[in-house]
Amino acid sequence: MSVLPETTLPGDLPHETLHVVKGRRSGLTISIAVHSTVLGPALGGCRVWTYDSWQEAVADSLRLAEGMTLKNAAAGLNRGGGKAVVYLPRGTVLTPTERFEAMLDLGDAVETLGGSYMTAEDVGTSAEDMSVVATRTAHVCGLPPSEGGVGEPSDATAAGVYAGLQSTLERVFGTRSVDGR
Repeated sequence: MSVLPETTLPGDLPHETLHVVKGRRSGLTISIAVHSTVLGPALGGCRVWTYDSWQEAVADSLRLAEGMTLKNAAAGLNRGGGKAVVYLPRGTVLTPTERFEAMLDLGDAVETLGGSYMTAEDVGTSAEDMSVVATRTAHVCGLPPSEGGVGEPSDATAAGVYAGLQSTLERVFGTRSVDGR
């Protein structure tokens, strides 16, 4: 795994850590941004996504990490916020072997942070991907149920969005009902 050339970060950047590496197996750029560890180690998923440049992917990891700090605090978790992004150049479709190698590289990158960041699945990743990551680091959650994890978070995420919608309706309209809205 090689570290990409240093980039100049703004002095007012509120993040604690920005780790950008090129995976030694996959050759893909991986960015891990840790916004805060004030409440505990940073927690946030890994996004595998296409961007116009690796710099755009890094910027997205910074933005998403800050959002995770707020989400984790709002949820009452003793966790800070972080986010990983695996950069795919536009038009790239990973083969199963390339995906496997990218997840191994992600695990190595997470491990180098010594527990200050824990990854999980996000857009473009799955519980099965996290199982591969777990072969390289213990700092991963969202594993398949067969490995003691909760599996895919889609149902829980949808339930949370719906509960938030109902709470908003109750506050604005005095009822949690979505009928007629």
